[in-house]
Amino acid sequence: MTSEELNQRLLKNFPHLEESYQIEINWQDGDATGSQIVYSDIFTPFVTKSILSMNDQAVKTIFSFVEEILQLNDVYCTEVITVSVLENIQDLLQEESWAKDYMGNRTRELMMMLD
Repeated sequence: MTSEELNQRLLKNFPHLEESYQIEINWQDGDATGSQIVYSDIFTPFVTKSILSMNDQAVKTIFSFVEEILQLNDVYCTEVITVSVLENIQDLLQEESWAKDYMGNRTRELMMMLD
């Protein structure tokens, strides 16, 4: 999967992130902006905010999306999710362990590998 496809998948699942996405890509490489940047700078702050505000529904939707991407078994997608999202929320999940209840199996495996 290309960066552009992965970025568009994020927006399809989380359309409310569109404005932040447009701001980010306007000073980057447009829609060709790498997914590492998009997921780190746009998705991960949303994930963090959702966990900190204890928004169960958002966290459930987030981890469902993450699991769906990981189930593609695409090396690039897995790298983006691992490096740009999971590594960035690893410490937060130690404090807010309730959020782990919404993780799928592949997400849990990757998180254990990060520990």
